[in-house]
Amino acid sequence: MEIIRVGNKHIKNYILAAVKALYKSKELKIVARGRNNNGKAIDLAEILRRQHKFDIDIKIGSEKFDDKFVSTIEITLKAKE
Repeated sequence: MEIIRVGNKHIKNYILAAVKALYKSKELKIVARGRNNNGKAIDLAEILRRQHKFDIDIKIGSEKFDDKFVSTIEITLKAKE
């Protein structure tokens, strides 16, 4: 399984990384932490879902980071056979 960690870069960079990762593996995990990055992770998953058929599993949570709670999201895309 390939993992992409979404951060502050432009979404085009993550799309390119995701496409490359999908050539290696049929399963991709998109991980993000923080308010703005969670939206990017969702956008990335939706863009990929429109292009290919995937089973999607979403986990939402929070982590304690520097005495604050930060939202997290983990989206797993599995290629349908």
